[in-house]
Amino acid sequence: MSDRQDTEPADLLIAGGQVIDTRAGRLIDADVSVRGDRIAGVHAFGRGPAARQTLDARGRVVAPGFINSHLHVESSLVTPQEYERMVLPRGTTTIVCDPHEMANVLGQRAFDFFLDHARAMVLDMKIGLSSCVPATELGTSGAILRARDLAPYMDLPEVIGLAEMMDIGGMLNADPVVLEKLELFRDRYIGGHLPVIEDGDKLDHFRKLGLLDDHESVSHAEGAAKLAHGFNLLIREGTAARNLDALVGLIRPENAGRLAFCTDDRHPNEVRAEGELDHIVRRAIALYDPAQHGDDRDAHVMRVYQMATLWGAENFGLSDRGAIEPGLLADLVLLDDLEDCRAGAVLKDGRPVDAARLAERPRIDPHGYGAYDTVRFKGRAEIAPDDLAKPASGRPVPVIRIVPGQIVTDHDTADLPVDRAGNLQPAPAADIAKLVVVERHGRTGNIGVGFVRGFGLKDGAIASTLAHDDHNVIAAGSDDAQLARAVNQVKQLGGGFVLVHGGEIAAEQPLPVAGLMADVPWETVADRQEALIAAAARMGLSVADPTMTLAFLALPVIPDLKLCDTGLTRFNADSHPVPQRIAG
Repeated sequence: MSDRQDTEPADLLIAGGQVIDTRAGRLIDADVSVRGDRIAGVHAFGRGPAARQTLDARGRVVAPGFINSHLHVESSLVTPQEYERMVLPRGTTTIVCDPHEMANVLGQRAFDFFLDHARAMVLDMKIGLSSCVPATELGTSGAILRARDLAPYMDLPEVIGLAEMMDIGGMLNADPVVLEKLELFRDRYIGGHLPVIEDGDKLDHFRKLGLLDDHESVSHAEGAAKLAHGFNLLIREGTAARNLDALVGLIRPENAGRLAFCTDDRHPNEVRAEGELDHIVRRAIALYDPAQHGDDRDAHVMRVYQMATLWGAENFGLSDRGAIEPGLLADLVLLDDLEDCRAGAVLKDGRPVDAARLAERPRIDPHGYGAYDTVRFKGRAEIAPDDLAKPASGRPVPVIRIVPGQIVTDHDTADLPVDRAGNLQPAPAADIAKLVVVERHGRTGNIGVGFVRGFGLKDGAIASTLAHDDHNVIAAGSDDAQLARAVNQVKQLGGGFVLVHGGEIAAEQPLPVAGLMADVPWETVADRQEALIAAAARMGLSVADPTMTLAFLALPVIPDLKLCDTGLTRFNADSHPVPQRIAG
């Protein structure tokens, strides 16, 4: 901070506030001057330059703009420009996005879609090129991307590196397809995806391959193991996976510079009700525990803000943001209260964020990327109930068990009833529903059938085209007729969520852009999602957001038991150390 009077005029002077010094982890009383899109200086009170405009910050705290260090915008159910409109006024000025949801449907056209959005947005959207399209060879996706498909994009200014490498088996077994991608991005940012892995030898192997961070830790021990073996830790708190409570004890001085926050997936109704990065900051502060974090509460609060700003920037080599100091981007959040983390005003590139500024952006039309009409069933116009039959072939039957508040599942078994035709039936009284995955890219016509415990689904069905990462149609239901009704209605919508009860449509969320995103304002998406969740609650479903829970039941790179269009898969730290198909 300078005590010398700055004589060169500034465009803006933010006067009289407390400034978060993220380098030192402290609050200082200071004025901040801005010229163009950069911070010109940090000055003692009253020592700033004359300015064309002065912003009174008395009683407020000035923070650097927040950085969401890993997310998939598509999983927010809205387009990037709507995501921007939703979170930028809350203080998030930079997001690091992996568009692999859309890439699994449209391939390189998804990169074009996101890059064109990034160039049109006020918020900075940095793109991690999707490393695993498809995530594995276990299911059927709509595209395949190799290193040669990524290479034309890697040096674009909007591209930050290679997004989460999920192919555990490929890395362990030296798959040349995987190694070629890692070699292409050597000495660049490479994100990790290492669920339930605490083994030191494996972690060392992944670090040697160039992986820098991980956002999949669900326990203190898992997070500590990754930190001990050189990984930075992105603590995730989203809609499907809520890991902050388990990992908050790692926010300690010895982990300084090694931690950041991310949402991964966050639905608009929850952003409206609670927030995005601002919500994580509030919760992390509220979870302060002297036994875990030491006696200095103020130091804990500063570490939380460092995670939301500077340490996230450093993780990606973004040296132009994350702190309030001369020469850095003037991405600033004026907080009405430090611990409550409510943005009273937001500046991006030195200019206030408001509706008028966001309305200036050129609109990106999804039609130009082939993003509509992406739900196609090979060989059939629609699904018949008989298409979903599951012949009995032995007992007990593998059953996916939902873990509340997590995207991991457990492997369970059950003796299920068999009908007169010899087909397995769900057992609603035991909270076991039928689960189906219908290939929707028009490539194979596969239908995978299994069973899931934990939805609380007694009568009805729920279907979705948001089904990580192949994004086929996934549906859970109490009987084949209602399952088929839900699946066919999803196709009719061009993608989205459908809830069926008593044979009738109870609620729906159209997601016609690649079957993943809506083409309406985020507030409308939030309203529809709240209506769908309320309808699900009236049906007795026991999970907070059944659409997000359903979406991860088809993802074989997350433990344990999952269902793809080709059948059941398992992945865990013990019996199935790499994702693989199983009988059942």
